[in-house]
Amino acid sequence: MKRNIFRFLTLIVVVLCGCSNKPEEPVINFKSSVIDLGRIDFNAKPVTATFGFTNGGQKELKLISVAADCTCTIPSYTAKPIAYHEQGVIKVVFDPKAANTIGAMERSVVVRTNTKPQLHTLIVKMVVCK
Repeated sequence: MKRNIFRFLTLIVVVLCGCSNKPEEPVINFKSSVIDLGRIDFNAKPVTATFGFTNGGQKELKLISVAADCTCTIPSYTAKPIAYHEQGVIKVVFDPKAANTIGAMERSVVVRTNTKPQLHTLIVKMVVCK
């Protein structure tokens, strides 16, 4: 009888210790990694795409750098560390005149974080019309 109680208690301890769903390291969870801005007039004012994200890990999430692949695309981001289950944003402003291109295009933004993997790519799509 004592042996069965010991086995039962051991099983409960093992199950409870293994039930943590939160990863120990920081984890960045984007609501979406692609935003389609649709049709934009070449002479229009700059347009903003906002990428929301959440830290799904136990440790603080830090954005180390955010860089665009073109000077027509300017990112800004939450600079303070993001605690577990807290949210942040990366805003990407696209200027059609600075792109100086007509037609369908994609712009990439590379986000470097303290997660594994460190690099994450965001895509902004649009069609610039004259």
